[in-house]
Amino acid sequence: MMKAPLPPLLRNILYFEREIFKNKSIATWIGKNQNSYQIIDLRLLIIMNTTILLDLTKYFLFKGQMSIGIFVILYQFSNQLVSTFQNLFNMSMDFSSKTPSLDRVRSVMDGPTWENGTKKMDEKIATLQLNNVCFKYNKETENILQELSMDIPIGKKVAILGTSGSGKSTIAQLLIRLHEPSTGLIKVNGHSLYDIDRSDWASRIAIVLQEPYLYPDTVQNNILMGMENVSKDELVHVCQIASIHDYVLSLPNGYETIIGERGITLSGGQRQRIA
Repeated sequence: MMKAPLPPLLRNILYFEREIFKNKSIATWIGKNQNSYQIIDLRLLIIMNTTILLDLTKYFLFKGQMSIGIFVILYQFSNQLVSTFQNLFNMSMDFSSKTPSLDRVRSVMDGPTWENGTKKMDEKIATLQLNNVCFKYNKETENILQELSMDIPIGKKVAILGTSGSGKSTIAQLLIRLHEPSTGLIKVNGHSLYDIDRSDWASRIAIVLQEPYLYPDTVQNNILMGMENVSKDELVHVCQIASIHDYVLSLPNGYETIIGERGITLSGGQRQRIA
């Protein structure tokens, strides 16, 4: 018996094994619409409350068992009661929507902290070594790096090759002190990297990630990132070195052009050059 052909969308999902991703998307959609249904339920409750109150009031008025004054008092009290419930519901919905953000903030606040070094580097970087470095993100996971030792030559272009998840990006994050090794040591000019002042070390290194993060701000502010006392000539010079100056001039407002969230209006190469 011949099977019916799958719809293109479903076929595409199966080709690229995106069932889990789509399941999450559907779950997200259901969650959003569930909130909509809750809002509708609240509105129905308000309408039903008002309708029942008016019907009861009309009944008692015709029976002569209620005065107009009592009706006005009850009606105002009912409106205040409904308004209170509505405010409580809105507060609950607002808190629920912010819970994921609070969880992310809490995970950062509960993260590891390290003491800042005090050593200032008066000399140029001459040697950079990793000695028996191990790293894992938490105690429950396996080591991403296992007793890694290497000398990184200064003034040379070094390529670190490996499969996905082998720790290439982790090495870069360790060198910029975004993380610190579980065990082992990183040395700069024979001194422990962790004895060096973090701000001093940060002023001596630069990193361009595969997917750089750009802010919804001007091109100039994304390049300077808070650096002061930088002249326009210096800004133009570094952009010329990065081969991005001519493109920036073609933008509507040049260096004052606002780029979208994460630099969405730019190509991948342009984002990397600005970063």
